[in-house]
Amino acid sequence: MRSQIRACAAAIFLIIRSEVNAQDLLGLFFDRTAASSISGGDPFAPLKSNDVASSRRVSGEAAPAAQIDSWIDNIYRETRADGNDQNLQRNVERVRVQVPLSGETKSPILHVDYQSAKMSGSFDVDPKDQASYDGKNDYAAVGAVIPLSDAVDCDVGVQKNTQENSVAPGYELGFSYQNSDGLVTVTVKDLPRLQFLALNIAGIGGILPLDYVQKGGEVDFSAPVGNMSFLINGHYDYLSPLSEFTRSSDSHFTPDGNTRGLAVSVLLDLSQHMSALCSYGMEAVEASGNFYSQASSYGALNSFLFEDDFFQTGVRYAAGSIELLSDIKWSVISGAATGFAESWPFVSITQSSLSQGRFDGSGNIRMLQEHAGATFSVLENLRMGIGVNVVELTPNLHMETWQTMFLSIGEKDLQTMAFPYREIDGMILSGGLTGKIGGIGLTYSFSQIVPLRVEGASNSNPVVVHGPFSASRTTHSSGGQFHQIAILFFL
Repeated sequence: MRSQIRACAAAIFLIIRSEVNAQDLLGLFFDRTAASSISGGDPFAPLKSNDVASSRRVSGEAAPAAQIDSWIDNIYRETRADGNDQNLQRNVERVRVQVPLSGETKSPILHVDYQSAKMSGSFDVDPKDQASYDGKNDYAAVGAVIPLSDAVDCDVGVQKNTQENSVAPGYELGFSYQNSDGLVTVTVKDLPRLQFLALNIAGIGGILPLDYVQKGGEVDFSAPVGNMSFLINGHYDYLSPLSEFTRSSDSHFTPDGNTRGLAVSVLLDLSQHMSALCSYGMEAVEASGNFYSQASSYGALNSFLFEDDFFQTGVRYAAGSIELLSDIKWSVISGAATGFAESWPFVSITQSSLSQGRFDGSGNIRMLQEHAGATFSVLENLRMGIGVNVVELTPNLHMETWQTMFLSIGEKDLQTMAFPYREIDGMILSGGLTGKIGGIGLTYSFSQIVPLRVEGASNSNPVVVHGPFSASRTTHSSGGQFHQIAILFFL
């Protein structure tokens, strides 16, 4: 039961936070667009011109093109001395196509998107209790950017999400206004999120559904003012149940909450070759929900609170074929969650009213990240990038778990758990190549997380990590490797 509670709490955190890239571990540290990844991140990228992979589209002169992206993330893999394994991996394949429908300057653009994403893992493994996370999600979307006037465009799209042989539709509708003073885009959306947690507790399997609908709006604004440029993004979304959607296990989730975010970036041109950037952003989630199977409740997320605040500043120097980047980022992630899980459906239904496992957790993680990167030409049509991020994490996380007694009256087995480390230092080494041959552009990037120093919460002496994710209780561990390939075809 205790492994069940910890696994449920961890998975709920991953799922509900999906809109702020919780499932993309490397994306927590820098933007993973193809052009940015080769140098370990480029905070200036959002202020550059959009490419075929951008979700913000406006009509205009655009060449027909298709872009294929693939992410292969070996986040963690561990073989314990007792023969049990833990692992976490993520694989994403995406295809995006844009086709102008006429040769005019303000041409309508047809865009088609397909993505198949899977994040899976096993954790809290012991000889009896196993917990696994399966976040497979496929979607296909088609849409068009339609010019309504010289300054106004309409971007409409519909999509189909598929998981476990179930289908859920969604849509997005956006309007943009662009002139010499800047660009404003307003988008409304109704998008499904299909994900679940598969558990095997004491040899009995069950599914914890975490599906929901995200309904809301988003506003983008960018404008040049003298030698400065501004980019502002804000969104507000409601989280609600997926109506008439039940998994094959006859289970469903009924969430109620909201997500909201704000990001502001200011770009300042210091000279012909040098520019500076300052950015601030926040993301927050407030949610609750109940879990049902065959019309019976077997658990609840009484409250879930999350907030991520960051401030980033950097400089860029570009001259000839060389571009140098340096930036620093401070962020604080905080949150809290309370809830309970009844034994059923993980044990016999006749015992489901005998006890409940409850949890109450909270904490924060403070992060300081320093980055330096460079891109330069090695051949006429080939550029290389290198970069290093030095990350200092200061976690303060704790959780209480207990079980209620007969008919949920009384308490027993109260345990307090705290994250065993108070400081974690590491590096992210990145590199890659980008080039063009004829009508094909190709980009490959690679990143490796290298732990440097881990300081225990109850021990003032630091623990020096000699290899990736080394630990005394393991016979072999590896991970922290991230590959990305992007191929751009000009049709």
